[in-house]
Amino acid sequence: MPLKHSVDLLARLVALDLDVTARDPWWWPHSGSFAMVVSAILTQQSRYQKVEESLRNLRHHGDITPQMIAALPPVALSRCIRPSGFYRVKAERLQRLARAILADFGAFDVFRDCVDRGWLLRQPGIGNETADAVLCYGCFREAMVVDAYTQRLLAGFDLHFNGYEAIQSWLVQGIEAQPERVKVLFGEMPRARVYALYHGLIVEYAKRHSRGREVDVSALRSLG
Repeated sequence: MPLKHSVDLLARLVALDLDVTARDPWWWPHSGSFAMVVSAILTQQSRYQKVEESLRNLRHHGDITPQMIAALPPVALSRCIRPSGFYRVKAERLQRLARAILADFGAFDVFRDCVDRGWLLRQPGIGNETADAVLCYGCFREAMVVDAYTQRLLAGFDLHFNGYEAIQSWLVQGIEAQPERVKVLFGEMPRARVYALYHGLIVEYAKRHSRGREVDVSALRSLG
């Protein structure tokens, strides 16, 4: 059965009982912390297992804060994040981001409460996906993350869109248009966390059902 609204997809994903809160209540590990923001940069073109290795290396230098990243010698920072790949570029971007946060917000807590998408997109190495991941999982904002898994899963339903914003709009509009169905699925859960878990469900399903660059959606179709 085809998908009429994005909430149809959400309901089918929920019905599969995928455990998306085992690592973190918001799915992405270290939610609400600067470590999550760092991981959003490191995970670009890398596997999350390698990101966790990089985070463990960084913790040898203390808590992962903007102050620590900004002050760490570039060679030491590069060495810590080497497992995540592209470590020289990522080290430079992390330090520039950490210093921008301190310059413009003073502290991570202020950044978390006050940053907006435009500010994030002006930072080197941060595009739509990373900005929305930081807003959603790092700042607990209502931001629906779209990634390659999302695009491939929707393509399995013959749903094709012209760019990031078009996919995001389809996902968000379906949720906003049917709040009662969302309430049945998640109760009084804040909308920001609904978006967080929706993205997590998509990723966890796609990782289990990918064949090359295609996602097998037969398990979801059978629930229609």
